Amino acid sequence: MMIKICGITSVNNAVQCFEAGADMIGLVQYPPSPRHLELTKLAEIVRAVSPFRESGKEIVLLVVDQNAQETLRILDACDRQFDFVQFYGDETEAKRLEEHIRVLRPIRNEALYNQLLSQNDSRHQESDMPRYVLELTQGKLPGGNGASWDWSKAKPFCEKFPTLLAGGITPENVVDAMRFARPFGVDLSSGVETSPGAKNIDLVRRLVDTVRSVETENDRIAKTFQRCRQSHRIALIGYLTAGEPNFARSLEIIDTACDAGLDILELGIPCADPHLDGPVIRKAHKRALDAGMTVEKSLTLVQEIRKRHDLPVILMTYCKPVSTLGINHFIQKANESQVDGVLIVDLPKESVDEMQECVDRSKPFYWIRLITPEMNSLQQEETIRKADGFIYIASRKGVTGAGTIDWHSLSREIADLRPKTKTPLCVGFGISTSKDVRKVAKLADGVIAGTILQKLIQEYSQTTCDAISALLRSFHIATMRKTIVPD
Repeated sequence: MMIKICGITSVNNAVQCFEAGADMIGLVQYPPSPRHLELTKLAEIVRAVSPFRESGKEIVLLVVDQNAQETLRILDACDRQFDFVQFYGDETEAKRLEEHIRVLRPIRNEALYNQLLSQNDSRHQESDMPRYVLELTQGKLPGGNGASWDWSKAKPFCEKFPTLLAGGITPENVVDAMRFARPFGVDLSSGVETSPGAKNIDLVRRLVDTVRSVETENDRIAKTFQRCRQSHRIALIGYLTAGEPNFARSLEIIDTACDAGLDILELGIPCADPHLDGPVIRKAHKRALDAGMTVEKSLTLVQEIRKRHDLPVILMTYCKPVSTLGINHFIQKANESQVDGVLIVDLPKESVDEMQECVDRSKPFYWIRLITPEMNSLQQEETIRKADGFIYIASRKGVTGAGTIDWHSLSREIADLRPKTKTPLCVGFGISTSKDVRKVAKLADGVIAGTILQKLIQEYSQTTCDAISALLRSFHIATMRKTIVPD
């Protein structure tokens, strides 16, 4: 994650920002701006910090409504020690500049944002340098106005282009910006200032420390999908109901599943009315509840799992169990138990924001979203825009359990979703054989098996662990994208 501190007005501040860990600094040559630098001062700062460029640091010149010739004159006055020009102005002049220096193009209105997003130009998608600065705050002056905006809108753009996210970012909210938008980098000015142009180095250090800690934190879900991609296979996700048939036996079964090659565990919290589940999982919920399983005990089960396994654990549940415990308490306990995310299948989308306020943003915690065939295109796009961790794609209409999958229709749906997001796509509902897993491996990033596992628990009470181990080992082999496995 690249960190750019823009609007610096002194040599001392420029040096301190680089020493604090910033990757780029921005210097403004625009008289209406309170951070404007006269040419002599601009050249003085550039010459003072140019040695930092040898270690990969970069200097950006910000200009507004200048022609390319005038901008090149400024670059010459600074011995061409700039690495980028952040150019607000005519596109033709920007293209002329690009013949001489890398250009950062600001995106400040939704019309240009939508135009670029709709283009199929992929030249810059895999670039190792930023291409755009995205700031949809509609401020009168470029940058530095402190105004924030809905960063989740930036996610599709940041997925398509290497983008610096700007607008209202501070050390306190930078984690939200990173999680919501997944940008190439962040661009701050007023968010680390004591006054226009005067950067508070303690705030810069806090920003850098926060960004770097998020980058290196133990994000089990992201690492799991990365590991699977490197192994040329999809992730194997298994659903098991917490506490079925009882707490001790459930933990033993989960141990077996993890040892048999499960990549992610989806742990179902028992509910009296699991209305989106089929008869097998409904029976599992009832058996767990009859054995005394509760939300609190489900979280205790997660804590026991954490003592044995480091795989991601997702809680799958309904609103009623969560509401009886209380949202704040549920999220707090989930965080303490090192849960990696939740899927609350009947949670109204307007309630998600309320629950997100309870999450400790210093730790990875994902809200898994479900896409069903009943959704229209607008509902799907809204779900994709807010998705994190992975997206659960129901392979067919109806409830969980056995049923016919229209593979041709599913393939079309995933092909339509794929260009819209980089969040991993995982298929569930009706996965019961290795053949099903191999078909999903050709389409998606992960496969979710649930009912078939619960069925084994209910039908093979004496040899459950052996049956689950054998099935999951065969599924694990079938997740290989290039391996042909006999039926």
